[in-house]
Amino acid sequence: MKALLFLFIIIVSTQAYAGAFINYSLNYHSETDGGDTEEFSLSRLNNSLFLGAGMDSGQKFIIGTNFISWNKTQSKGAGDTEKEISLIELGPKILIYFTQMRSFYVSLTYNFYSRGTGTVDGETAEFNGSGLMGAFGYHMKVSKRFAMGASLNYHSTTITSSVVDNTESDVSDTYVSIYPMIEMLLRY
Repeated sequence: MKALLFLFIIIVSTQAYAGAFINYSLNYHSETDGGDTEEFSLSRLNNSLFLGAGMDSGQKFIIGTNFISWNKTQSKGAGDTEKEISLIELGPKILIYFTQMRSFYVSLTYNFYSRGTGTVDGETAEFNGSGLMGAFGYHMKVSKRFAMGASLNYHSTTITSSVVDNTESDVSDTYVSIYPMIEMLLRY
């Protein structure tokens, strides 16, 4: 499936009006609460890389492949074990610019591949699932080929199975986040 997506991008980018897009996005969030009743800490790192090709002469409609890497660490209470999850997600993405200058945009990603590792009750586990990501953002042109910007993202990942000690279990865990990202974009 990955090879088909890669082949699709190559075929699309060979069109007479197609342009290549490389977009990297980053977010880091950390929170600590040392309240009277329970201590709480959370940290999350999100990375996203989008490789796409323009589908119209104005380069306002882009289709490609999105790679998302994220991890989350959380602990609650002094005696609680730390919970961790680290996933890689892959899937097709559509990005549509609203303006002629290609500044404001919306995008939608379906991550059919979500795999990673984490801890379940202190045991190491492997996770499988899928997810969705939607974004509203802005790109400011810095030079002819380079732009910077920011986006507000809705990201949902559903874990459908986990493997602990070679035993596979069906699960239904959903991780939902809304967060901003800083973006860097190269256009060719």
